[in-house]
Amino acid sequence: VQDLLQVVSRCRVRVDRLVPAALASAIATLTPSEWAMGALSIDMGAGTTTLLAVQAHRLRDIHAIALGGNHLSFHLASALRTSVAQAERIKTNCGIAPTAHAEACDNLGRFLGAADTNDGFATRADIRPILAPRIDQLLDQLAERIDAIDQLVPPAAGLVLTGGASLLDGLLERMSERLGRPARCAPGLEASNAALIGMALAAPDRAVGISVRRSSLRNERPVSSSRVNRV
Repeated sequence: VQDLLQVVSRCRVRVDRLVPAALASAIATLTPSEWAMGALSIDMGAGTTTLLAVQAHRLRDIHAIALGGNHLSFHLASALRTSVAQAERIKTNCGIAPTAHAEACDNLGRFLGAADTNDGFATRADIRPILAPRIDQLLDQLAERIDAIDQLVPPAAGLVLTGGASLLDGLLERMSERLGRPARCAPGLEASNAALIGMALAAPDRAVGISVRRSSLRNERPVSSSRVNRV
């Protein structure tokens, strides 16, 4: 962090404050009722996945898992013997998280990049067994952390999924099924946020940027220290 601050200062830009990315994402996507009643914000980034718990307008817990969207792409590239860029494209357009309803999607299109198949193509049926173990590994770690903070958030607290990796088809249903909580995927931005930023930017992978921009436009601090519950 200090190195980053030095680089920014050399560009003659003043750093007003530091905000954890998980908190910025939650500010952009959680509704007022979720802040009040309780929610679990899950931000699936490229290198890490963060879990943030809020309840009664207080930050209850932040936890990071060293597994993100890039790990899925690297794993897929290795299994298909293709480039990471190609694997990313396949993951985005074809990769589907394992769900009870995924079988209906098996025959939806074929994608180049699989050197180990007979015709150089891979279907969704080929992709899902590759991604499923990694996805389940992530969900198992999230489940363990949620169980550990069970006393800090009500059982009815829902999941709010954001971040670029959250766009993986079928992941939302799988996560809700595995973690046993209702789930929704951003954008679920407040109308005021969407009006300030523009609906074109209201996407899961832009939640952190939206929050920072919203805060700067209103010249407000995302959360005061008095509202943070240290655990």
